Amino acid sequence: MRYTIITCLIAAVAFAAAPTFADLIAEDQFIIGGGDYTASANIVGQSSASSTGFSGGWSFVNSSVYEPQTTGLTYGNGADIVGQLASAGGSLQIDTTPYNDTQREVSHSFNAYPISSTYFFSALMSVPSDSDGESYLQLRDASGSSTSVSFGFDSNQAVLRLNSTSTAVPLTEFVAGQSMLFVMRVDVDAIGADDRISLWVNPTQYSSQYAAGPAKVVQTVDVWDNSSTATQIRTVNRNLQSAGISAYDEVHFATTWQDAVPLAIDNEVHVGFQEDVLPTGTYTHVGGELREKNTGSGYGVDSNIRVGNLEANSGVGDMRTVLGFDVSYLSADDVVTEATLRMVVDSTQGSNLGTLELHALLPGDGGETMIENQLNWNNRTSGDAWTTPGGDIDPTVLASVNIGNPSSLASGDVISFESSAALVALVQAALDNNTPLELIIIAPDAEAGATNSFIRWRSDDFGSTTDQLISRPLLSVSVLVPTPAALPAGLMLLTFCAARRRRR
Repeated sequence: MRYTIITCLIAAVAFAAAPTFADLIAEDQFIIGGGDYTASANIVGQSSASSTGFSGGWSFVNSSVYEPQTTGLTYGNGADIVGQLASAGGSLQIDTTPYNDTQREVSHSFNAYPISSTYFFSALMSVPSDSDGESYLQLRDASGSSTSVSFGFDSNQAVLRLNSTSTAVPLTEFVAGQSMLFVMRVDVDAIGADDRISLWVNPTQYSSQYAAGPAKVVQTVDVWDNSSTATQIRTVNRNLQSAGISAYDEVHFATTWQDAVPLAIDNEVHVGFQEDVLPTGTYTHVGGELREKNTGSGYGVDSNIRVGNLEANSGVGDMRTVLGFDVSYLSADDVVTEATLRMVVDSTQGSNLGTLELHALLPGDGGETMIENQLNWNNRTSGDAWTTPGGDIDPTVLASVNIGNPSSLASGDVISFESSAALVALVQAALDNNTPLELIIIAPDAEAGATNSFIRWRSDDFGSTTDQLISRPLLSVSVLVPTPAALPAGLMLLTFCAARRRRR
């Protein structure tokens, strides 16, 4: 862990010496009232004293129907998103109901910033459902060039847009009217044509780029030439035929992730556990499947693991998904506040799966825990049998999801087992006792009814490309890191970084 310590020492020195917003280029939270925006009035010509880095007011491009509103967008503290993005004020909105027939845009210029090195651009967006409309937030050079990088929506699909070419974002469910967090990183190739653009959408952890894991889309293209500057943020709405509101909020343009994605609670840290991805590229965990009628295998190296029932096949019967996570990367004094489990569907069978339940697996009498290449329906290890075949299951339901008919699910759909007090307590106990967090997913309705219905999950061994790796099971944990109030700011960060070292 020497690399981590050195990095954090450098960060502590920089933190102590630099102003809080030294790396913030421009920011607009759409504050309403006073010297800020006037709600329910055309935004053209308006400006906000609370915004940072912008020059003048909003400009008319080809629309005057955008208005600041008092209702803002938020992100986090619900479902599988842990923590809370810092937010304030209202939002910028356009009512698509009467204004859905053509492209409509407004823009706001900021102090010219040379496009060089690395920068981050983030915002919250929400749009109504539409089958063929578009809505983007765009960063552009407005000096006569059409060069732009954008993120947003195209036909109910989150996209990264480079000039006029859009790339769909995988593993991103669109929900009409729901706030979605976009974070874009641009690494500029100052001497060539290989600018690297990375986009994260709805990261479940976002206290740092490291915590967020791999970007969902990465493109290498020539976006900016050496003379270009970023001078303008622009909204774009085109042909949104559905009635409703498109909204933009919490716009940040900065040279660091932390300034582009500010947290509401400074000492809240989000950590993901996902094989070969998080918290490090070498992290591994247990993943397998217990089959009632094939008691000799745990399918620990298969690309798919299943949950449900296949009674029609004499070699299968009930199927249960088992997972084991080492959470010792967390520090001993961390306080767990949220924990969620995300699974990705690869395929399904049948029409009556019912409810899925997440439970804890109990350890053996001597504290024995699962070994991936030895577990099966009868045994947690080759030398230790389950007390009850099929897993020693704690009766407490940690989380549940009503699937009903699994044929309604598509490949790539995300199923989240949401945070609960019981799941938080279980993760905290695993951390406190330095023991693995062992979980099992069961389908009691399918097992009881022998319904021949099941889900094939993408396992911890699924695929090898970035898009495939981020499909693997993901345990998301949010913790509060104790911060000694008496320490100077730089020393507090140094203490925090030291705490991130993995316990041995």
